[in-house]
Amino acid sequence: MLSMSTVSEDGCSSLASPWGLVEPYDFPDTGRGLRCVRAVAEGEELLAVPLEECWHEMAARRAPELAALADASLSETDAIALHLLLERAKGDGSERAAHLRSMPPVYDSTLFWSEAELAHLRGSDWLDLARRFAEELEADWAALQSQPAVAALLSRHGLGIEAYRWAYATVKSRAAEVGMGDEKKRLLAPRFDMFNHSTAVAPGSSHGYDEARQQLVVVAAAPYGAGEQAFISYGGASNGSLLLGGGFALRRNRFDAVEVTLTAKCDARRWLLLMMLAPEAPPPSQEEPPNFEYLQAPDQEQLRDGPKPFVTRHLLTAANPLPPALLAYVRAERLSDVELEAYEKKAKAAGTPLWEALRSPAPLDAALDLAALVALRRVLADKLDAYPTTAEQDEAFLDKAEPDAGAAHETAPLPAEAAAARRRWLRGRTTRGGGRRGCGKG
Repeated sequence: MLSMSTVSEDGCSSLASPWGLVEPYDFPDTGRGLRCVRAVAEGEELLAVPLEECWHEMAARRAPELAALADASLSETDAIALHLLLERAKGDGSERAAHLRSMPPVYDSTLFWSEAELAHLRGSDWLDLARRFAEELEADWAALQSQPAVAALLSRHGLGIEAYRWAYATVKSRAAEVGMGDEKKRLLAPRFDMFNHSTAVAPGSSHGYDEARQQLVVVAAAPYGAGEQAFISYGGASNGSLLLGGGFALRRNRFDAVEVTLTAKCDARRWLLLMMLAPEAPPPSQEEPPNFEYLQAPDQEQLRDGPKPFVTRHLLTAANPLPPALLAYVRAERLSDVELEAYEKKAKAAGTPLWEALRSPAPLDAALDLAALVALRRVLADKLDAYPTTAEQDEAFLDKAEPDAGAAHETAPLPAEAAAARRRWLRGRTTRGGGRRGCGKG
């Protein structure tokens, strides 16, 4: 919960400067960010930005030229993006000129990558997601162009798809999603958008919208010394998400994961077993995303027509490279009908449900576990073989791209090619077990 320790009795912030307790500074490892002007305690308010200074959907729709498009179909992102472009077209005559000048003129987001740059993501699910992201932008642009009033506005100001790409990327990478009433809204706030991201900050703990004050408020997630960089959390984003949205990746990211999808044959006999192998739901307060999900789970009615696929998704992380549920499902998938019956009898004699035995770290049977691990190894090896480079090649490249990585801050961003290599290397490290030599490529 956000601390309001620096709020006076009349409900207003006691921070005298619009910058609060931070100021811009160019850090050698992370680039432009915000540093504390004095020592601050954990929970102390660092910055408060009034809603009236923020770019948001309601303000965009009130802008005269956009208000005239009341009948147009504009998404929240489109409304804010068009507002950005219309104000930018005014130059120094815009009331928001100072904030516009502080925004990057170009971005490293995958929306701007060439096919040669995208090829660095080959073998990763993020390649398809990056292409889909670009396709969504082009579809949004086509939808705007298909509306005569919107197309006329864009033409009048000489705004083409490249200008729209910049505004779209600005909203996607710099706006905060906050709760306003019962809805989630995007706020693109001056000063706030200069905070850098750190995975050391718990998602949801660094900033939020104060309804009473109508301000976006940032609090210190940890004690900071004078001159020390203050960070916020962009959420539980993996390097793939950061790369797509912001064009950067972190040297260490605890939210990185490798996705493994398993498909097992499910019939009426196996249905209960496969349902019960799922892990307990994590507590709502858990910061990491759940490492298990049902993708396709037939009900008993559907099984009357015969066996159906039972599909589960598992996330492997460096901290948990072999989740118990993953091993349990691989074990179950390897059981023949004869073996299933035999193990059910053994489990019943021991007074333990078979699903608990399959979820146990202890092998149910040495031969079964060997078969399960061989099958899992093959799945992971196929993922590693899909990469265009080996783990050793990526490690050598990263040594050149980040020679001082050992001393650098975990939040120091990597350029596009190095970020893609880091993404591959992290995935290889996870699937091969802590970076040691193993099967396949990294």
